[in-house]
Amino acid sequence: MTDTMTSAADKAQARQEVAIWRYRLSTSPEDAAAFLNQPPAQTAGQAMVCRRDDGRVDTWYFL
Repeated sequence: MTDTMTSAADKAQARQEVAIWRYRLSTSPEDAAAFLNQPPAQTAGQAMVCRRDDGRVDTWYFL
């Protein structure tokens, strides 16, 4: 295997492992927590939430 082939394979694998931020509007903080704890549960740094004035919760998470 040449260095070029190894490099291309490494890059392809890295692209597959890249997590992308996703967004979900949850109806409540409890709904957001239940969603984020579904298997596989998000770990520290993989999710972010922000409660709106109307009680709904903006949820950003890695997928």
